[in-house]
Amino acid sequence: MASANSDMRARPWPGAKVALISVCGVQSIPVSAALQRREYPGPLYPYLNPNAPPGLCLGNDFDTADKRRTVWIDSYGGVIADFYLQQNNYTYWEQEMYQILFPDEPSSTFDCLDQASHCDLNGKTCKVFEDLSWAGTFYVFQSLSNIHVFFDQYLLELNWLMGNLTLHIPVLAHEWGADAQPLNIFAMLGAAFGMASAATAAKPEISGLLGAMSAFSGFVASSLLRPDGGASRLGDVEANLAQMVLDACGSWRDQVNKISNAIYGAPNANPSDIPSTRQRPTQDVSHPSILVMGDGQWLLDHPTEHLASDFSAVEKQMQQALAWQLIRVLHHAYIVIDDAVTNSDDCAKDGNAVWDPDHRTRMTVGPLIPAAT
Repeated sequence: MASANSDMRARPWPGAKVALISVCGVQSIPVSAALQRREYPGPLYPYLNPNAPPGLCLGNDFDTADKRRTVWIDSYGGVIADFYLQQNNYTYWEQEMYQILFPDEPSSTFDCLDQASHCDLNGKTCKVFEDLSWAGTFYVFQSLSNIHVFFDQYLLELNWLMGNLTLHIPVLAHEWGADAQPLNIFAMLGAAFGMASAATAAKPEISGLLGAMSAFSGFVASSLLRPDGGASRLGDVEANLAQMVLDACGSWRDQVNKISNAIYGAPNANPSDIPSTRQRPTQDVSHPSILVMGDGQWLLDHPTEHLASDFSAVEKQMQQALAWQLIRVLHHAYIVIDDAVTNSDDCAKDGNAVWDPDHRTRMTVGPLIPAAT
């Protein structure tokens, strides 16, 4: 009896290109091989568009962005997962797709919805997925596991940041408070402009923190200013800063969880919560949960590499931002950038000025208005 299985073997995925690709740098095989259905269609076949390609195993060499992109595209993992989401429920999508492939394993075997869950392949290699006729899905689950590892560590680092900032608030408040006299012009300018020299976070995921830092800095300033224009009292400032830090870090934690939930299809999650800046459109894939894995950007040997140093840079920047806002609020000081002074000799005539050789400008702090009594 003729079966749909034998019919499928002749159907390539639409838009397929026949070319040679290298597997592990050893052998070359035609890309069309990634599109040909085995006689055994595998357990995922009934849940997909009939033209979904099975994909290929292409090794684990992920040490450059170009290699990751090649593996992701030529394995067709993203295409398979996108086909799955087109025809099946978005809620718990990756857990249910894994359960279809491995029905004898507990449903909790691949669960990525919270920090405590188990989101790991348990040593499964691509060969295991190839034997199920869906080799490309290995790279999908590997990416999803790495995202979970990253977010897990991200939240731990965020807790560290919150605790460290809270511990340093009394130090900052007393160092830059209303009773801190005399104020050093060089230290003040360093607190204001040191943010530009702090290490730039390498991962795009950190950029949200850096952007939020600016909003947080302005929030601190507006919250600490007294309605009557007078100087805020140091005790009030110190009492409020800790809560502001807790609120800001709590807001970031909520945002991270919202993105994670959107990727993994948590109940009531919305795919639109996945930042468009992290989505990589390839191969006509359309679902944000798959686009976020595009170009193989999560096929990483060490997904949390540099994360701790990135957060250290953020912590330094936030302390600098808080210090400058304390100077502004408690001392009514402001920075003057004077580009009319064109050489360092003229700048030196002002004992309170600092010369910026990179921009050839003079910087100084404006009048310090006496604190209100």
